[in-house]
Amino acid sequence: MFGFKRVVKILAPNVKVKVDTTDSTSFDFAHNKIIIGYDFNDDEFGFNYHLKTAHKCKFADKISNELWTILHELGHYYANAGIEDEEQAQFVRSICAILGDDIVKGNREVQAMYYNLPSEWTATEWAIDFVRKNKWKVVFLNFLAKF
Repeated sequence: MFGFKRVVKILAPNVKVKVDTTDSTSFDFAHNKIIIGYDFNDDEFGFNYHLKTAHKCKFADKISNELWTILHELGHYYANAGIEDEEQAQFVRSICAILGDDIVKGNREVQAMYYNLPSEWTATEWAIDFVRKNKWKVVFLNFLAKF
């Protein structure tokens, strides 16, 4: 968890980090902060699958899920991805809440609905682009994110 905060401080000093009791991680545009859920790194099935298939990211496995999570959330910040379709995201989140965590985390179709929202897609593309352009930084950040 501390690694998460350190990486954010390095990459986006103006962004705050808050640990929360929710079960997911998100970016809060109103307060310029990343909210870390208690199982923020427990989504390897969905996000890594999405990275490899939809985004055709060949190096998805070389970076920790913790760092992908951080970079994706910072993608919301830097690409301003999320404000325009919050209604869509909220709708999908409400469906996920009804289905329950066990179904959502194990169902690629449900996860694809969420990860293919324009704001989620854009945030992920920002993260992938950051990794491509900053490979030497990512080696260090990947190590730091684990602590």
